[in-house]
Amino acid sequence: MNISNNDTNIAQVAIKNSETDYQIITLHEFLKKGSSERTSLVLGKKAEFIDFEGNKINLLEALKSITELIKKLRSEGTLVDSMR
Repeated sequence: MNISNNDTNIAQVAIKNSETDYQIITLHEFLKKGSSERTSLVLGKKAEFIDFEGNKINLLEALKSITELIKKLRSEGTLVDSMR
């Protein structure tokens, strides 16, 4: 799945492993994680979303964007393929 600026404003997700250690992954990699793992990361404040310019995105805006992207993929019938 190639996610472009037209699909979402989220470029990367920073996963906090410790106070000083972050793992930077693509939005696609984040979406491939199970929903319970994604929820745990978000609720545990261990996921930060970064836009294409390198700025941190407000959590509520990021979640809205992800929800819209999933709805779009589902309506196109490409959600399952996109999660591979």
